[in-house]
Amino acid sequence: MHVSLPFVSRNLPQTTPAGLSPSADAGPPKRSWRLSTRLAGRLTALMVLTILAAAGVIGWRAVLLVHSIDDAALKGQARLVGTYLKTGPDGAPVLDLPQTVATSLGDGDAGDGNAIYLVLDATNRVLIASEPETAAMVVPFLPPAPREGLFRATALPGHPKGLVGALANAGPWRVVVADGNEPQETLFESLTDDFLIEGAVLLIPTGLAAVLIAVLTVRRGLAPLRRAADSASLVGPARPGVRLPTIGLPQEMLPLVGAVNEALDRLEAA
Repeated sequence: MHVSLPFVSRNLPQTTPAGLSPSADAGPPKRSWRLSTRLAGRLTALMVLTILAAAGVIGWRAVLLVHSIDDAALKGQARLVGTYLKTGPDGAPVLDLPQTVATSLGDGDAGDGNAIYLVLDATNRVLIASEPETAAMVVPFLPPAPREGLFRATALPGHPKGLVGALANAGPWRVVVADGNEPQETLFESLTDDFLIEGAVLLIPTGLAAVLIAVLTVRRGLAPLRRAADSASLVGPARPGVRLPTIGLPQEMLPLVGAVNEALDRLEAA
């Protein structure tokens, strides 16, 4: 008896059961990855970002602290100069600074030449100045009388970086102390050398210890899953009753292992 079969074109699409993809469309297999390695990488990145963020916050706070210390020092120097002011016989101010104070303010041969001091009247007219040629150029930058406070002058002859100073009232007079140095730079270097580096020395080992603990925890947590995989390798026609152990498995793995065991039960029953 001759039976004719319908012609089937090789170009027709192949159908597959629902939920399954044909192997031809699956593409190349994806590389496997290790959970512990991926977790270590992400924790390391988080540690680095945390250290950088902490360093940024510390640096920002250091800037505020340095400016606060510098401003307080300038105000203190201006008030200190005011304590050495006396009234002369003609009513004019007389300033008699000790050598140590004069040197710290850049006056004399031992000074650094970057600090100046002025004594003004209530109208900001210069009466005494350590650098008379610079004094007149500083006055426009001062706070108006009778206000006190800080000021910054732009680059001046002999002071290419400008001046940062403080003005304080001392009785009928006004005292100005200004400095052309940048004490912030020295303080920043000190903070970097002493504080930030020491902080990094503490943070880096702590972060590495955290990563190591996390990796060990993941490996110990996956040990029951490896035991389940070893049991799965024993399943076969000669051992149809072998099931995957569920003791010690993390809660996240129980549904998967339970589904596999149920599938093995159905296969054995069939």
